[in-house]
Amino acid sequence: MRETRKLTGLALITLTALTILAVGALGSSLAQGPPTLSPVAPYSTITPQPADQTVIHTDNFITTDGAWYTFAEPPSSAEIARQDGELLLRIDGARDVADGVLRPIGDLPAPPDGMTLTLSAEGRVFRMVVGVREADGSWYHTHLQIDPAEGTRTFEVDFAWLRLDQNSTDENGVLDHDQISDISLVDITGFVGPIGPGVVRIEEVTFWQGRTALPLARCSVSTPTGDNFLTSDDFLTGADASYIPLGEQYGGLWYAQQAEVDPLALLAANGVNALRLRVWVGESGESKMDQVLPFAERAVAAGMQVYPVLFLADDWTDVNKQDAPAIWADLALEQRAVAIRAYTEDTVTRLLATGITVPYYEIGNEIDYGIAGVFAEPEQRDLATLRADIWPQTALLVQAAVEGIRAADPDARIMLHIAQSYDPVFSVTYFHTMRELGVDYDIAGLSYYPTSLGPLSYPQFCATVDRLDRELGLPIVLAEYAYPAEPPTGGAFGAWYNDLPGYPLSPPGQAQFVADFLADLRAHPAVIGAYYFSPTLHWIGELWGPFALFDPAGRARPAVGAFASP
Repeated sequence: MRETRKLTGLALITLTALTILAVGALGSSLAQGPPTLSPVAPYSTITPQPADQTVIHTDNFITTDGAWYTFAEPPSSAEIARQDGELLLRIDGARDVADGVLRPIGDLPAPPDGMTLTLSAEGRVFRMVVGVREADGSWYHTHLQIDPAEGTRTFEVDFAWLRLDQNSTDENGVLDHDQISDISLVDITGFVGPIGPGVVRIEEVTFWQGRTALPLARCSVSTPTGDNFLTSDDFLTGADASYIPLGEQYGGLWYAQQAEVDPLALLAANGVNALRLRVWVGESGESKMDQVLPFAERAVAAGMQVYPVLFLADDWTDVNKQDAPAIWADLALEQRAVAIRAYTEDTVTRLLATGITVPYYEIGNEIDYGIAGVFAEPEQRDLATLRADIWPQTALLVQAAVEGIRAADPDARIMLHIAQSYDPVFSVTYFHTMRELGVDYDIAGLSYYPTSLGPLSYPQFCATVDRLDRELGLPIVLAEYAYPAEPPTGGAFGAWYNDLPGYPLSPPGQAQFVADFLADLRAHPAVIGAYYFSPTLHWIGELWGPFALFDPAGRARPAVGAFASP
């Protein structure tokens, strides 16, 4: 998760105005205790929809290939060729360049409602945008990923799933199928990951009218195989509510059923039984010990278990940055490891003194590319470089933290947490490599934000969960997830508006997704917990407000009632 903590002057003004509005409209009644909201039954609004398709045209690149052209902004050296009945897209790969292919569809006998793509890749992973353009120039899109390790894959793209690109405009905001002029397949890896030469093989593209099956928020259920497997009774329904103290500091208020509430107590009353607690290096300030220790005690009073996240940083870190805290910044790697061991032992000792029950500890936050000053820049993020250079350094620091934690808590279970849950090959390689490098951990932690990539990411997420269970025998925790109640419109998460079919970006859609997602995870024998990220962070407007479980005035949304088990 990218940084969300910094408040602008506008955010503070907005917070003050909303607080005054909420107090005037709702009043305060903390003494009455937190209410229980209406529960949300899993799958209650979702009806499975079978596929119903009529093929109108197929580009098979043997008898027909359509009119496919290279597409790049800015221009690049991408080339296309036909070989052995496939269309090959060869891309050299360059930073900040979008390469791909474009196909006008004027030759089709009827307007398509969707298409099925049969694809494979060579050389590297391709992160692709599937785009559809209307005659007025507006673009609609979704995302997919092609990994050489997965062989040939088939992707069904229902155009009803596509969303208007945030840099595009359309007079009615809806994709009009009879106005489609082009479709495209564009590689955007140069903006987000390791680049280099590679080939996308397009075996076949089938255009159809009708619809594809409605994908429910469900993963396949596999059989646990590992020694670390924990029973379903261990499933924790959690929340990362670490922004509550900061919100209270700035005057934030929370309400449910016309009464002011303690947000932590409200979550506990509605089925949240564990707190994900952010811990930064330092004694005084946000997420540091003078704030963390009292908040841990509040969680104990609310009846929650507490899972600490030892960031090994004195400010926000995630998949996009991993700065070392100032006190360690000038230390050599081995000296940093010594400091980390001492720090983690002391910190865990002090946390346990608050009386918390700890199900597991997390070392770092989204440490895909490093930790505590070790960090892979985009050009270093291919698996070979990570395995040879970045991850061995990461492992040294992480294992030092493991030893410090277990010196204070000998029975501690340790979690490592990465962001790329949509990439099963990366995820399995990461956790396997950490074992090879001698890191003594127990649990795989994942982030998953479905609207960041859209419907085609859910099967990939499920594949990651199943492969970590099947191949490595790892228990799995969803360390972060969230779903918006309205379309995000700005800030770092403004493009996370790619809703899943059946779950509109609305308060009821948010509530139904949370209920269904949790029901799905609870049914999977390898998943032992899930933590909604920042459900109480309604008070900084467009940055995280759409994902919060409270509206801009601080009133609880229906999703607060979705945590309780049916």
